[in-house]
Amino acid sequence: MILWIGGEVEKEIYESFRVLRNTIEKKANENLIDLNIENEIKKIRILIIIRDQELNLNNVRYFKKSKIYEIEKSLPLKSFKEDRDQYSLLVNIVIKAIDLLPMNDNVNQIKIILKNSF
Repeated sequence: MILWIGGEVEKEIYESFRVLRNTIEKKANENLIDLNIENEIKKIRILIIIRDQELNLNNVRYFKKSKIYEIEKSLPLKSFKEDRDQYSLLVNIVIKAIDLLPMNDNVNQIKIILKNSF
């Protein structure tokens, strides 16, 4: 199972977002690598949208054929820029995104692993 984190972010924060996203994604995947649930979930894609305008996205899609969950979460640009601990802010967004998935044993395992990864 693989966790992929992408973003649609304002240009002014792109580099800091990219570095944090890569760190979080790497840590998460190092801990998820031994989780063998590919018969149900092959990948979780989380798209974090950080824009100047306020959005309230909490969208989840499941692609049954490819066994991929895609989650869209939004965050106001001001919140990202003003937070002194942007790493923890993004970790919390990732965990909240996983909380949007339908609960079952596999999703519960993913949540536990991720919460213990950071």
